[in-house]
Amino acid sequence: MKPVLITTKGINSLLSNKDMELNNIFIYNIINRPELFDTLIEVDESIDFKGKVINELSESIINKALHNIYKLPQNTPVIIAFLNSSLNPLHEIIMKNLLQTAGYTAIHLSHEIDDWENILN
Repeated sequence: MKPVLITTKGINSLLSNKDMELNNIFIYNIINRPELFDTLIEVDESIDFKGKVINELSESIINKALHNIYKLPQNTPVIIAFLNSSLNPLHEIIMKNLLQTAGYTAIHLSHEIDDWENILN
């Protein structure tokens, strides 16, 4: 089972499953990579490069984001990776707590995973 990825709105373009291979200046090949997740949920939240919250997680933003997850089995792995969360993990922690309250157990936060510390930074 592939995980659900919850991330900062706008990050989707960075996670595209296509790479361009430039053989010469006029010819390029687009190479498809396998998807790493089944579901991508973008959340309208933001924390700046100093860790200051720019866009708070409102109840309506949270409900909109979690609406589709609550349809999935509770053993579905969930990865929460918000931009600049290594500087301020507040939004990741809020989302994790709500998912745990709903019975989800396989929740991974980017700021807690050493190899992912700067994945979106």
